Amino acid sequence: MMDRKGKPPRIALTAAIRMLVFSFCLPCILYSQEKDVDKLIQNLKDLDWHIRLEATKALRDIKDRRAVEPLIAALKDENSDVRAMTAYALGEIKDLRAVEPLISALKDQQWNVREGATYALGEIKDTRAINPLISSLNDKANLIFWQDREEFIAEALGKIGTLAVESLILALKDKNADVRAKAAGALGVIKDHRTVEPLISALKDQQWNVRQRATIALGEIRDRRAVEPLIVALKDEDEDVKESAVEALNLIKEGLERPLNTALKNEDLEVVALMYAFFIEQGVSGTETALIKALNKYGSIDMAEDFLYSDNDQLKVAARHWIDIEGYKSPTNKRMDIAYHAHKTIEEFGPKWGKKTI
Repeated sequence: MMDRKGKPPRIALTAAIRMLVFSFCLPCILYSQEKDVDKLIQNLKDLDWHIRLEATKALRDIKDRRAVEPLIAALKDENSDVRAMTAYALGEIKDLRAVEPLISALKDQQWNVREGATYALGEIKDTRAINPLISSLNDKANLIFWQDREEFIAEALGKIGTLAVESLILALKDKNADVRAKAAGALGVIKDHRTVEPLISALKDQQWNVRQRATIALGEIRDRRAVEPLIVALKDEDEDVKESAVEALNLIKEGLERPLNTALKNEDLEVVALMYAFFIEQGVSGTETALIKALNKYGSIDMAEDFLYSDNDQLKVAARHWIDIEGYKSPTNKRMDIAYHAHKTIEEFGPKWGKKTI
């Protein structure tokens, strides 16, 4: 294409020059990258661990499969930071050759290496890692930074997918109670709705920690099928399970009205006392009587103070009477501290009559 003077347009000419330069330079760029990878692989054996660490970081970013075997060898480096970064690098490259060595790294003495191996196995998504990851949930070596580590393992299992979820469901029936509890916790992190029924069954486990983890998991999944079983869990013999059931129900929100209003109508005061914030926010006139009875039978200072600042006169009078009889001083330091960190005044903090929180 020519312009009016019979010359090629400047834009087309510039583009042609750029294309020509690129065609000459591309082999040079590729050759340079190859040399970089080769140099970095060599650096994995350097005597200075800082250089070895920087090499693993660079290979992690480049993601060249030629580095897989050298990186697998580096999983045995004497320096734990190098081993950990090597595991992360293998996770970024996602080569199946790394699966078995990474599974072995789950038993490394250093927590950061185990964490890197966990991440990498989640990224590679190979089903061979499922059982070793589940087993590592109960590994005594993982007691340091335990809660974060457990969630990290659960996230890795979730990335692997359906087979991992099915294996965790089976683990809910393991003979070891700690394995059952940690499987329930992992399912709460993964949040797969297929696990709701197995977790509901786990609410009847003989061990309190399994029941508690199941209540927490059901709250995280937020499936309304769990509402009535969780209301039953409000009467669990263990206080921690009860508290977790309250938190779970408050997270689910949907489907609470019918069963909780039935409990209120039947004056099931234990349930009313545990779920009093729900009834305050409902703000139904006439429900104050049951709420006051629940306060007098099962009350706590937290419940009394929420009544005191609920913007309901009947609850306020009942709360002041309960506080005077029990000998508490209000506001408590606990309430002042919580309100402060919530950036609210003492009066603003807590459930308000007829005002539902989002």
